[in-house]
Amino acid sequence: MKIEGAFELLSPLSHIGESISTESYLNEEPVVQTDGSIRNVFVYNGNAWRGQLRDLAVAFMLDRLELRVQMPAFHLLFSGGSIGAGQNVDLAQARELRAVLPVVSLFGGGVGNQILAGKLAVWNAYPVCEETRRLLPPLYAEGAMRPYGELTFQKSFTRTDDAKEPQFDRYKERPDFLPEDAPPPPETATQQMRYTAELLAPGTVLYTAITMQMETLEEVGALVSALERFSNWPFIGGQARMGHGRVSLGYRNSDGEQFVTVCDGEVALSSEAQRALLAYCDHLDAQSEAIAQALSQVA
Repeated sequence: MKIEGAFELLSPLSHIGESISTESYLNEEPVVQTDGSIRNVFVYNGNAWRGQLRDLAVAFMLDRLELRVQMPAFHLLFSGGSIGAGQNVDLAQARELRAVLPVVSLFGGGVGNQILAGKLAVWNAYPVCEETRRLLPPLYAEGAMRPYGELTFQKSFTRTDDAKEPQFDRYKERPDFLPEDAPPPPETATQQMRYTAELLAPGTVLYTAITMQMETLEEVGALVSALERFSNWPFIGGQARMGHGRVSLGYRNSDGEQFVTVCDGEVALSSEAQRALLAYCDHLDAQSEAIAQALSQVA
């Protein structure tokens, strides 16, 4: 199964690749051009989006089951777990986890000293621009006319030192008594600073795609649950507290039909996506006890 589509930036995007002193720069990688030259172009890492989808899918599952888990299971679900050296490969446990936990089967993880390979491949997201045209499918390549350099800008921010504002003096704790010959209390370091960030401009389109191997309907539903949950907080990248990274998102299936659309906090699911999500929710409800037991045995 493959779904592809695009993020459209509704506010500037911060996805830092390098910081020097008080300046931060976008995450970029070299792209070979048709003439053989190399240009650095922004990339939103597929690993970052995959990690966000994983967290959303796990949160959806645990909220629906009203379930809390021990830390080994927590790390498996949210972070992919870890590999320990002193345990035997337990194929029965691996099969059980895949059967009862579509989210683990989909995203994979480490249990004991074995790795459960995930079925999900999340592509890097590249801006639709002149320098990435050869990486894009025809539908997006046709509109990739603008040079990448026109899509970025730098913006400076200032954090003020509120300790220097007299209207806040009444909130400061002061010594009740100081001897007359005592030196004044030392001043704390100033909190005021100015920093600059390189950002991707609003309106930029990022091509994105996801492929899945040998997926079940419930596993597709687990992915849809993450995309539905994403509509509650449609931000990618960093600095969402400052309004950065707000996006709309649309995925189409391999037939070119709309699969999932997220826009302005609303989500629209195709009949295919709705069917998968319903099957997944039915699975969670029917297997709630088995899921809780399987997670309790993760060590």
